[in-house]
Amino acid sequence: MNRRTPALTLGAALVLVLAACGGDAADSGGVDGDAADSAGDATAAGGDAVDLTMTVWTNDETVLETYQEIAEEFRAEDPRLGTLTVQSLPFEEYAAQVTTQLQGGDPPDLGWVVESNLAAFVESGALRDVGDVLRAEGNDFDDVLPNTLGIVSRDDAIFGYPFANGAQPVVVNTTLFERAGVDNPVDLHERGEWTWDELARVARELVESGEATYGFDIPQFGFTNYTLFTPFMKAAGAEAWPGGTECGYDTPEAQQAVEFLRSMIYEDGSYPGPGETSSFPTGDTGMYLGPPSTLSQLTEVDFEFELLPQPAGVNGDDPFFGQAAFVVFEGGEDPALAADLLAFVTNEENSQRLFRFYVSPRESLLTPEAVVDANPLMTEADAERAIIEPLRTAEQVDFPVDFPELESTLRPVMDGLWQPEADVPAVLAEACAAAEPVLGS
Repeated sequence: MNRRTPALTLGAALVLVLAACGGDAADSGGVDGDAADSAGDATAAGGDAVDLTMTVWTNDETVLETYQEIAEEFRAEDPRLGTLTVQSLPFEEYAAQVTTQLQGGDPPDLGWVVESNLAAFVESGALRDVGDVLRAEGNDFDDVLPNTLGIVSRDDAIFGYPFANGAQPVVVNTTLFERAGVDNPVDLHERGEWTWDELARVARELVESGEATYGFDIPQFGFTNYTLFTPFMKAAGAEAWPGGTECGYDTPEAQQAVEFLRSMIYEDGSYPGPGETSSFPTGDTGMYLGPPSTLSQLTEVDFEFELLPQPAGVNGDDPFFGQAAFVVFEGGEDPALAADLLAFVTNEENSQRLFRFYVSPRESLLTPEAVVDANPLMTEADAERAIIEPLRTAEQVDFPVDFPELESTLRPVMDGLWQPEADVPAVLAEACAAAEPVLGS
């Protein structure tokens, strides 16, 4: 069957990524549910079953099997569903490969979209408004925290479900701080003194003690992924893309954010500079900021660690917030069926099953017991202060429609910030000058 494709005007960002990527999504391996084959074929004989494809960026077999189990349960209630093929694409090429499918007239039916790319997909007309099915009786959509819906909401429309959410915690090697005789960040938090300035101070003192190579790191930033520079921007009260339509890097607040990190690198030596690598699991680094999934690397460490929320900045508690949405593509085989499947996958019962993989936006599931059950390396205190409370208040930043193109355009310019003698105001002004044509396109 030929799939219907809406008249798309894809964001220039996705087009640019597509041009740079030679990968063909159709060549990527998919995961078919064996049980789905027989059920789907039997129903197909009556002409009613529709095979659907769902794109994800995980290869975790447990996650993929769980989706197939949920699909089998949906199929038992709704025989319109034939086979569900879950197609795993590399994260780095995900947006480009999905865009290839959209432009080629063979889009997936459902899929994941990371928060920074969602605006481009919404603006292109590629996503279906699933608000009605999500709000349908029995789905208890009022249980979803309103602040988690910012990336998918446009007026009254809902263009997806925020299935993965996290105000990324700061993980602290408390053994290292005790050995160095430096103020424990956990104590600072309990005294209401956990700020970015205090983080920088104790990171510096930890290195000065000789007990650590680095005091702090955001490993996933790596001076290339500027979404992960957002914690420093929020700390200074800066916005990279105000309203999703302007460049905010040439502001005094953004300069302050850059100078804050530069001082940790070039003055304190407490943050790894370009070309340097920290290793929290080996005990050489006192703190790092990252998603809870990174705790899996700490199963056999020989030190104690605790989790804290991100420190307070000039605007108080305003944590960086990472998300991914589960969406339905309008040009798929049967968007209405796909929307019903999405609603089923994300209902309260199935959200609870998937909670061991992703932090749910549902208030009823956000309990310390549930978080610890999903990740036993945390304590209930960790879960409450570093995962649950920040998620209740975190607000997503704005991303422009052409964010992927902007990121690739600005990256070589921003490299100039991370030189010892950099002219920071000049580099940031150059960055916004380079962004202007893209924002205005």
